[in-house]
Amino acid sequence: MAAPATAQQAQDNEIIVTANQRAQSVQDVPIAINVLTEEQLRAAGATDIGSALQDVAGVEFRTEQTGTGAIAIRGIAELNTSNINGTTGTAVGLYIDDAPFSVGGFFPQAAVFDAARLEVLRGPQGTIFGEGSLAGTIRVVTNKPDAGKVAGAIEGNVGAVKRGGTNGSVNGMVNLPIVKDKVALRVVGFWQQDAGWIDRTAATVTAQFLPQPNPILGPAAPDVKTIWTKSTTTPDANGADSWGGRAALAITPNDSFKATASVLLSRADRGYPNRGGRDGTGYFSSGKVGMTDDFEMYSLVLEQKADFGTFLSSSNYFKRRIDQTTDQFGIIALANQIGVPLSGGQFVFQGSRTDNTLRVKEFNQELRFVSAFKGPFQLTAGGFYRNRDVGFRIRGPQEPLTPAGIANVLCGGLCGYTLPGSGDLDAQTTSNSRQIAAFAEGTFDITPKFQLLAGARYFNDKRKSSTLATSLFSGLPFPQTFGSKGEDNVFNPRVSLRWQPNSDVSAYISFSRGFRSGGQNDLFVLVAGATPADQTFKSERLSAYEAGVKTQFGAGGRFNAAVFYNDWSNLQVVTKEGTGSVGEVIGNAGSARSYGVDLDASYEVSKGLVLAANTTIISSKLKDVIASGALIKEARIPGTANFTASGSINYNFPVTDKVEGFARASVTHRGNALSGLLRIGTPVEQIPAYTTLDLRAGATIGSARFEVYAENVTNTFVPLSIFYAPNASNPGGGDPLTGNVLYYQGSPRVIGARVSFRY
Repeated sequence: MAAPATAQQAQDNEIIVTANQRAQSVQDVPIAINVLTEEQLRAAGATDIGSALQDVAGVEFRTEQTGTGAIAIRGIAELNTSNINGTTGTAVGLYIDDAPFSVGGFFPQAAVFDAARLEVLRGPQGTIFGEGSLAGTIRVVTNKPDAGKVAGAIEGNVGAVKRGGTNGSVNGMVNLPIVKDKVALRVVGFWQQDAGWIDRTAATVTAQFLPQPNPILGPAAPDVKTIWTKSTTTPDANGADSWGGRAALAITPNDSFKATASVLLSRADRGYPNRGGRDGTGYFSSGKVGMTDDFEMYSLVLEQKADFGTFLSSSNYFKRRIDQTTDQFGIIALANQIGVPLSGGQFVFQGSRTDNTLRVKEFNQELRFVSAFKGPFQLTAGGFYRNRDVGFRIRGPQEPLTPAGIANVLCGGLCGYTLPGSGDLDAQTTSNSRQIAAFAEGTFDITPKFQLLAGARYFNDKRKSSTLATSLFSGLPFPQTFGSKGEDNVFNPRVSLRWQPNSDVSAYISFSRGFRSGGQNDLFVLVAGATPADQTFKSERLSAYEAGVKTQFGAGGRFNAAVFYNDWSNLQVVTKEGTGSVGEVIGNAGSARSYGVDLDASYEVSKGLVLAANTTIISSKLKDVIASGALIKEARIPGTANFTASGSINYNFPVTDKVEGFARASVTHRGNALSGLLRIGTPVEQIPAYTTLDLRAGATIGSARFEVYAENVTNTFVPLSIFYAPNASNPGGGDPLTGNVLYYQGSPRVIGARVSFRY
């Protein structure tokens, strides 16, 4: 695990970032930034954005499976990721170079092989990056084609997972000059196998009649208790495979013009989610659970330089299709309370699932000017256009399919169903959002030591959505259509004052504002007690105040610190839940605030020996939030740890004239967190804290690098979030076979080796 670099360590190792869309030393940018360089990504064994960000304190994942969920910065993230299904914005913006590629609720597994660096910009970035960067922005900056030389790299990795399978990956890169110093092609390919370690348990489901009344069918019908008996076990069921490639063609006919066209294609096939008890087993009622994720991105960047600045056009189009089957065993007891009495005890539901398909198509166009004026004033300004189409379909077949006779009884005898499964949940949503924005940000050197930055972004965001839904078990025997429209006109300002008394010290204060679009609750009709007022939710906004200091000392020492205060309003939170968590209602409920401090330090104790550490300490609070009809006066922001930290010891040393050795030990800690607003007062209110240790060692011989490693050396249990679906037959809300709490969890210990060659 490599500690993030956030400072210039020496003149010949200065870290240059483009956080403000112009090349600057990271020490000169008046916001808190973490940067993972290409060497640090390689040293950490990072394969994608998720694994890379494990080293950055204050950046937390909220995910149920790779490719889903959200990411939080300083405690700010989507609080509704199980519902939004790609139709609304994100709290953290994601970019590959100049191309945005965020999809709400589905955090991508973007490979970082051959990335030049990974930038984490903390705090709202609404001026330069716009909507969807409420909490911050994460940028993967790739290596560009080089028309001056032939280059290549290949890397292979294998790792054994404790009580699981075997991880593996192969990555490759080739850079080819086509016309010397004019045209070059760079091609990257990657394949990754993530081994499973969760053993999926299945069950035979039976039902037992209880005394009347039945809470659904009424006083004349008996109640029903559902009973699960373990039947089979499928080992290591949560494995996944992903592969793809990236190609970029750069044409530089002269010193003032450059055109870069690129394409990124990827595919992932994923098994069961990482959901299980501490013993590595977990019940899933359906044998069809899994996910495929197809992603395409096409980009064209044109740059024209002039004496006074650079004009840039960035066009990109991306498509993403996700087909996902999720287990919904929390519905089985409800279905049996209906189906068993109506069939006279002859029919018992064995499983429940939802089959989901998400299609996203998005086009983005940005025109930007970055000045190179002579004098104290510099300007970045431009315009932005986005058109996004999202289609989402969710189907909820029971296992086995609902008999037509039961469906007709539920329909009051009016539907005339003849086929099994008729009338089960089926909802289709189409939505479109269009955004037009203009932005400008300028800096002025008031004196040689003081610099003022001021900027703003104004944008218009229009959206519309339409849903067709039917569901017998939710009281919708006949298809129902509903739709909505929304529009926001937003002004996001940003201002900062920077003081630099000398080349080694700078300090700043800043104010910025972020925005996240509103949307439609596509499945609100499936929630008991929902009203037409629950159909839509409004945008949420964040105002952030920050003060920081950046210092460097000695031969590579640094200490950076930032204090921050976030004021979050119109929170989008899950305020009502449908049975088995199918069909939630998002509402704008209450407000929140968080304040804290980011600390980052490193010091080269002696030649080759570097100590590094970073931490984020947060106090977060939600106020006056209504959840499932209950007023929550005060609570922590769900999923936010009050304390996160990462530290490492890195040692590089000569073995012979041609061999250089390296060793690294790193530790990461995440404090406990609130599991969810609807879980306050339950046994699963808190997500436990955890601490992990990684060890790496190896040698570099010329262009070859050999490494052995152990990740999560102590085999610590890593809880990310908690599954909870209580009902009368399973009051604990966890695994109905064992009674265990079901966690979405990180990997146990992995021991492996990695070999790479570069030329």
